[in-house]
Amino acid sequence: MDKKYIIASSFVAFAVLLTGVLATNAAFRGEEGRGMGLNLDPDKKAEMQEKRSEMKEQMEAKHAEMQEIMERGDYNTWRAYTEVKQAERFNILDVINEDNFDRLVEMHNLKQAGDHEGAKVIADELGFPEHKGKMFKNKKYFRGMEK
Repeated sequence: MDKKYIIASSFVAFAVLLTGVLATNAAFRGEEGRGMGLNLDPDKKAEMQEKRSEMKEQMEAKHAEMQEIMERGDYNTWRAYTEVKQAERFNILDVINEDNFDRLVEMHNLKQAGDHEGAKVIADELGFPEHKGKMFKNKKYFRGMEK
C-alpha cells in the first residue's frame, strides 16, 4: 500500500473523529459554554434559566436567614428554622440542643473565620457524622447526611 494513501487516510479519519468530538461537545455545552444545553429551543432554555435563577435566589435568602440566626445566637429561632429544613437530612436536632447550641455557634464562627481545624474539633465533640462535603477540609459536617 502506498505511504501517501495511508497518511491521507489517517488524516481523514482523524479529522472525522475530531469533528465528531467537537460536535458532541458543542451539543452538551450549550450556548453559554456550560451546563447541558442539548440545543434546547429558546423558550425551554429561558424557562430553565428562570428556574435556576429562582432557586439561586431562594438558596441565597435561606443562607442569609441562617447567617442572621447564627449571628444572633438565638437557639429557639434556630431550632424552629431547622425543624422545617431538616426533614430530609441528617437530623441535627438529635445532636444540638439548647445546652450545646453555643458550641454550634462557636463552630460556625470558627468556620466563617477560616479555622477549619477548630471547627472540626467542635464538630467531633458534638458528634457530627463523617461527610464528604466541603465544610471541613478533612470532610466532617452534617449537611446532606443521613442518619
